[in-house]
Amino acid sequence: MSVYWPITLFWKAFGVFPASVQGGRRNSNTSLPILSTMLLLASSLYALFAGPVVVCRIGEKCTSESIRILKQVYPGIANVTSMLSRIALSYSVMVGFDKYTETMECYETYSPTTVAEASRYKVFTAAAVCACLLLVIPVNGMRLWILWTDSVDPILAIVHYTFIYVQNLTMCCSETQFAEQCFMLYDKLKTVNDDVAVLGGPAGLARFSRHFRTTAGATPDAPGTAVAVTPPGAADGAAAAVAVREVQDPLDSVVAATVTVETLRIRHWLLREAISCLNRLFGVQLGMSVCALCVMSFFDIYYETFHVMGVYIMSDLIIYSWMLHYVVRYVGIVLMSHYTTKQVIHIIHIFYSYKT
Repeated sequence: MSVYWPITLFWKAFGVFPASVQGGRRNSNTSLPILSTMLLLASSLYALFAGPVVVCRIGEKCTSESIRILKQVYPGIANVTSMLSRIALSYSVMVGFDKYTETMECYETYSPTTVAEASRYKVFTAAAVCACLLLVIPVNGMRLWILWTDSVDPILAIVHYTFIYVQNLTMCCSETQFAEQCFMLYDKLKTVNDDVAVLGGPAGLARFSRHFRTTAGATPDAPGTAVAVTPPGAADGAAAAVAVREVQDPLDSVVAATVTVETLRIRHWLLREAISCLNRLFGVQLGMSVCALCVMSFFDIYYETFHVMGVYIMSDLIIYSWMLHYVVRYVGIVLMSHYTTKQVIHIIHIFYSYKT
């Protein structure tokens, strides 16, 4: 059994996107976790109607309508955004996941995932999932323990906030799945961009030439019949052999260049299509996540500053842990999207420099 089975179990229990970290490949099974989704929606409906009663029994009493509304905003936003994001992601996966997998399978025919790449995907995925669990579960467990010791009606409060925290965990789970797919696309785009950059160099064609693949390390058969033109920076015997063979057989050089450029173009186009599919799959869910993170961070600071939810021990530790949790998730979404998009823009600059 793979050591990554806890990640797969976590994604199956709380996620929707049918992804797997096994070998860095996607799981073609698009069946949704219907039971967990229905339970999540049921808990959302319960929290929606029970919230006004529960929040007024915790901390400061609802002596006015404004206080009641302020105390309901945090759980209400977390509840509604998780429910809507779950519905949106479930629908997106049903209608768009097949195209995404087909696009990535087409890319695999041109550039199969290597063992080193699969290892990088696994390490990144493990780091992302561990960060999610370590930032969410301990602080939420501590908050539930405080509710158990300080609340007037602890059972009702714990049930309500357990549902809220589980909904928050499902959003974090989907974010880790997005981050895993985003990192995979980023890594593949970087590989394509590096190949394009090498191709534009003086010895670029030698790297992709058929003779380089078949005669690497060989010496020219008849050095007296051709001029040995050694590309700059290619002083080894293999590069010198390629240079001689290209002079002897210029047609191979042209064919190799054409095939290489066309292959790189197709690979980059497939990755751009995959990014578009991924944006359509996770667009609404990530928008809801960013909205929820901003609102929850603001109201957590407000609740702690004015002790709206009561005065309890270790409040500073809890609020700082929550802020760290929000910042890591927010920055993770922004940075993964930014750097993946940056790789797409980078190759445009490379092609422009070649033209000029």
